Amino acid sequence: MPSYVRPSLILNVDIDERDFSDEAVADIKRSYSYVAPSQVKPAEAPADTEDVVWPVANKMTLTVKMHRPYWEKDNPEAQELWEAVMPKWLHNMFAKVSNTIIASNKIRREKGRPTLDFPWTGINFADKMSITVKAPDDSSIPDSTIDLIEDLREIAVTGAFGEGAIAVSIPSRESYDAQYIAAYAEAKAKAEAEAAAAREAAEAEKAAAAMAEAEGLAEEAAIDDGSEALVAQEEAIEAADDESLAEEEQLVIVPEFDVDYTLWSVAYADGTTKTYDSSKAEFVD
Repeated sequence: MPSYVRPSLILNVDIDERDFSDEAVADIKRSYSYVAPSQVKPAEAPADTEDVVWPVANKMTLTVKMHRPYWEKDNPEAQELWEAVMPKWLHNMFAKVSNTIIASNKIRREKGRPTLDFPWTGINFADKMSITVKAPDDSSIPDSTIDLIEDLREIAVTGAFGEGAIAVSIPSRESYDAQYIAAYAEAKAKAEAEAAAAREAAEAEKAAAAMAEAEGLAEEAAIDDGSEALVAQEEAIEAADDESLAEEEQLVIVPEFDVDYTLWSVAYADGTTKTYDSSKAEFVD
């Protein structure tokens, strides 16, 4: 059985500045040391607006290097090396990284610490093509990603992307952001309606309690003709009014939606970017 060269791996980890800390860096380097060396750096957080609060945008990128041709599917020797090595190796690396992410977050939850999630996964075939994929909710890398990579190699070989394609995002960030904004708006409207209903019910209950207390104090005042009871009555009514005008706590909106992966972005060496419709196998701009 022939002996084949194996790929090397580096983990490039971009941590949203809201999650970034020396503790997070040390945790990543320690937790993933058995998988591959890791390089960790902060990433700028997306800017929130009145309409949307963005989730953290951490990204785990597996940078793959091999010192022999392996990517070019139309090269028989490269294809032989790919088939003999890459699918099984990718499966093992994906499993190791996924298991570490899930196990590390389980420990964090057990210790009452926030999880360190990776909504985006990168697979960077150095000097060939960089692929970014929206990860599942548990930040794992499913085996189906290997099939996706195979499809991209086929597309690249056929020339469907044209010359100079160096990076693909699935879905495109523009497509994902639009989906997130729509889901956020729907979740926010639902949460606000539920909060308004709960607030209305609470205010009605408080008003009824305040009215009952006021009536009781009025009866005492009529019997005692005491000024203290009248003052207490006024204070009870004012307190109820103040509570109804209290500032609401900010709603925490967590939209849930099925990501549509149809529209991809394809970036080129000259800095241009195009949108590719994978369902039609053609560019849409």
